[in-house]
Amino acid sequence: MPGDELTAEWVEMKSDYNQRISGEHHGKTIMLYVHGGAYFFGSVNEHRYQLQKHARKLKARVLAPNYRLAPQYPFPCGLQDCLAIYMYLLTIQDASSIILAGDSAGGGMILSILVILRDQGVSLPAGAILISPWVDLTHSFPSVAQDNPYDYIPSHGFLHKPSISWPPPSSDEVLAIEDAIGRTLMDKSSLPKYKETGPKPVVIVDGEPMEIKDQIHMYATNEMLHHPLISPVFQPSLGGLPPLMILTGGGEVLRDEQIYIAHKAANPTKYPTGPDFFEDSEQYRLKELTNRWAPTKVQLQVWSDLCHVAPTLSFTLPAKYMFRSMAQFGTWAITQAQQENIDNLDSHDESYTASFIGNAGDPLPRFRNNMIRERVDHHGKITSLEPESEIAACKLHFSKIGVVNAEMVVKWLTAKLENDKKFATLSKKIQKQRIKEYSESRLSIESKEFPPLTALACRR
Repeated sequence: MPGDELTAEWVEMKSDYNQRISGEHHGKTIMLYVHGGAYFFGSVNEHRYQLQKHARKLKARVLAPNYRLAPQYPFPCGLQDCLAIYMYLLTIQDASSIILAGDSAGGGMILSILVILRDQGVSLPAGAILISPWVDLTHSFPSVAQDNPYDYIPSHGFLHKPSISWPPPSSDEVLAIEDAIGRTLMDKSSLPKYKETGPKPVVIVDGEPMEIKDQIHMYATNEMLHHPLISPVFQPSLGGLPPLMILTGGGEVLRDEQIYIAHKAANPTKYPTGPDFFEDSEQYRLKELTNRWAPTKVQLQVWSDLCHVAPTLSFTLPAKYMFRSMAQFGTWAITQAQQENIDNLDSHDESYTASFIGNAGDPLPRFRNNMIRERVDHHGKITSLEPESEIAACKLHFSKIGVVNAEMVVKWLTAKLENDKKFATLSKKIQKQRIKEYSESRLSIESKEFPPLTALACRR
């Protein structure tokens, strides 16, 4: 609630805690873990067992923030909270002994935090572990529209019983409310400088234009979805970051964007951001920004047929091996950060990818062209990932990224139509309540503040 303090919880194994306070070891390693939940649900309590597993495997203290959630607290609230927690850690710990980790939305937020730290010259952590990171909120990659029988995420996306918090009024409903209360709720000129090539206002479905008037995600308005701190896939460069481990479920709906982001970080010039997302005055800097940072070291593991954030199912055999792999990477990253010899880890041996076989949790092999590319089966057996030329995500042209997938739109709108019919009476009651709340809101056109209509700030 407004005025509440930001809180976070420490998780540490009792045996490690006893050794640390007795002076037997210093407990230097800290993991900052940001939970997932599509930016609107999830909690530290929900992830507690996973946090305990990370603490035990890595012999670390894990700090998990209770960050603010959408829709009442949309972008950038949660991002600011998690960034503040990291800045706090820097006051008690050297960055070289900190690992960042997050799953799904939390993984996307970790990536955005790293970019902010890099750009502002703040000390970077030793490494980061991204578990099924959500990095493209425009849903432009092919896998989001495919049949994914191994995943639990609904093929049409999330739909909800309407409330005063969600969904917000559509663009047509906003006009009706503004007429009713006699003032402006949204500044139509206050859109971000990134061009609107994403899900609003029009997508082409079966050759016909279709306008999306409803907000798709709770975290941000449609106009903001291709902002690079919301969808990191649109960052000009993901180079210059600490080593990343990206774990992807081979059967999950978001796999394409995760595989793409791994290759983009390791080879920024090969996977550029399209110029359409920047104003003409900014496009001249795009190449400069792309080339500014050295490639990032990335270990990519694609786990065959697994679902989104598979470690959540921690009682399963694949999850057991995933925790081993993450602990191995975390230990390696801490060691390398403190030895400062990351630059000497790359191998140009062409026979490496064809011959490498191992087990999850084994010591890391040498990087090849800034990557360790692995496919892992349910029993933790590792083989080399297919070449980039055979992976659909790596062949997608940058001009297609950010253009919402029409098949996904059809699925979402079809399901939404049924949902709207089911709750039609309730929606009318909510509309009347909104008119009353917005008419009493202290915000006005003169204040020059136009928060998203879901935000608590817009309803006070």
